[in-house]
Amino acid sequence: MSYSDLCDSVAMELRVEALARHCHVNLALAHDVSGKVLSDPEKVRQIIYNLVSNAIKFSSGRPDDWAQVMISTSLLPDDQILITVQDDGIGIEADKIDDIFEPFAQADQARNRVYGGTGLGLSIVRRLVGFLGARVWVESMPNQGSRFFVALPYQPYDHGDDWDYASTNILAFVDDDAKLNILRANYRLPVLQNVRLMKSQCELGLSVQSAQRAPIILLAIGDTEIHTTLISTLHQLNPSATYISIVTEHDQNMGLQQPNLYTMPRFPVLPSELSKAVRILSGDAVMHEYESDLAPLPDPEQNRLLVVEDNAINRMVIGAQLEQLGYVVEFAHDGQQGLDAWSANSFADLLVDGQMPVMDGYEMTRATRTNESETGATKSIIIGVTANALRGDADLCFASGMDDYLAKPVSLDVLRSTLEKWLSHQKKQPADQTVIAM
Repeated sequence: MSYSDLCDSVAMELRVEALARHCHVNLALAHDVSGKVLSDPEKVRQIIYNLVSNAIKFSSGRPDDWAQVMISTSLLPDDQILITVQDDGIGIEADKIDDIFEPFAQADQARNRVYGGTGLGLSIVRRLVGFLGARVWVESMPNQGSRFFVALPYQPYDHGDDWDYASTNILAFVDDDAKLNILRANYRLPVLQNVRLMKSQCELGLSVQSAQRAPIILLAIGDTEIHTTLISTLHQLNPSATYISIVTEHDQNMGLQQPNLYTMPRFPVLPSELSKAVRILSGDAVMHEYESDLAPLPDPEQNRLLVVEDNAINRMVIGAQLEQLGYVVEFAHDGQQGLDAWSANSFADLLVDGQMPVMDGYEMTRATRTNESETGATKSIIIGVTANALRGDADLCFASGMDDYLAKPVSLDVLRSTLEKWLSHQKKQPADQTVIAM
């Protein structure tokens, strides 16, 4: 796995949370630093995830404009890669910078009450960086934003991607400087090395009409009506043309929409998604090669999950992940609401936060086990998911009666495999419900 792959996956995983917080995440991943991760990829991923999540959190909350977070990579001497996470958020005072990597330390406690968080994200980063023998540091100005830097060991390697991107004929047309800068930031990626920028619709039309090879047209236009009209016009000029549409509508369907049209989100523009779109439209790959191996769930109503979580952003993120996996999701905002819902309804799984007001996930689990013991009900499966990464947290989950434990952030693959494992367990030994305690 490469550093670019990790940055790519983190940006995609945090996309829902970023959009919910009115924040755009962008990437500038240079091709010549797509080197192999020499140390533990999961630890490196956790470092990147925590830094990006922190940047999103402290750049959000603006009602009038979108916050911006950039993940970039560059080479350092002595076989090292520099990963930079930059935001335009509230920044950090100079006298507080030395303290932000301490557990439960925030530069401003009042701000933390506004932006949320456990106070552990950056301290975990420092611990992981130390474990990997790497370096982390920060530059920041109040009200101007922050830049976090991580220097990690680097080794070039061959991706095994023998696709000849230079043989493609890609024409790009964008309608503002912001989109143009995003493309330019990724020009050194193989998929964009042969792209030609069109300065006007007229130049684009002439190039499409005179193309000797079937062109792939990369469009990033904010106005949906102009976008649709332009594709219709270009199709008349050259019916063999295909299109990659970078859209701004966050609720629009993504992926291959028609044999000649692939849509992808503007934020973030993922190198892996661009490469996939080019290869599919060029006929080198077909869509099913990229589809999930997860078998579709036969009846969504038989896979209803209850998420018990007091944080609205966390509910949105985990809800989006579960819906992507094919589950029907219902929510409760604290342990008491979750216990009431569990008692009144049938769920395949319940996801419950460990730390909540009124009743936390551990107390809810103990109450559930007591109810089962007193009534003779079939034992529910309860899985704990917690943001607290301190040692002994798993012991708390199991001591309260939970069956399994996951540490946040939970990737889509880990969530999928855990649910599959316990749903398979239910089929062998039927249980009324499964509870996942967050």
